Amino acid sequence: MKNIIVALLCIIALFSCQKSNQEKAEKLIEAGLKNVPDVESIEFGTLEKAQLDYELTLPAYRLREEMRQNIEIAQEKQKFIDQWKDIYPAGLENDIKEVQKRAEYIKLLNDSFQVQSNRFQPDTTRYMMEVKIRHLNPKTNQVETEHGTFYFDKNISRVVGAMGPINDNNKIPVYIEYDKN
Repeated sequence: MKNIIVALLCIIALFSCQKSNQEKAEKLIEAGLKNVPDVESIEFGTLEKAQLDYELTLPAYRLREEMRQNIEIAQEKQKFIDQWKDIYPAGLENDIKEVQKRAEYIKLLNDSFQVQSNRFQPDTTRYMMEVKIRHLNPKTNQVETEHGTFYFDKNISRVVGAMGPINDNNKIPVYIEYDKN
């Protein structure tokens, strides 16, 4: 009986010394942020099973951006056409064709977005954790606070991706997969 109690105490001691998954994830984030100047984590969320929709990925962001840019160009061209259609209608043929081609291209981009969204199969074995980060914005020389989400492999042995704003102009969060090497 005494040997069983000693064995159980050894097992309990062994497992109590191991880091929890939450601690492992926090350490991975801290280690990664050490390589980024003027950035520090200030608050960790709870480690949970990863959830990721296609709409949040970099390819989806790029498709939406291309659609947005083409829509803006087509709208500007349409304003030009509307302004001159009664004065010089014969000279607008090329402009009208360009608006039509852009409309067709926007439809193709949207169709591609829908197909890719339907095909997207996120890796459900991963984990994720939201992190509040403080950093110095070099443009404004101000300290800013942002939220980001880090994604981990199933063993929580490395960070496999992150989601946050892609640039200062666009605060839409975008998921970026890190190189698998």
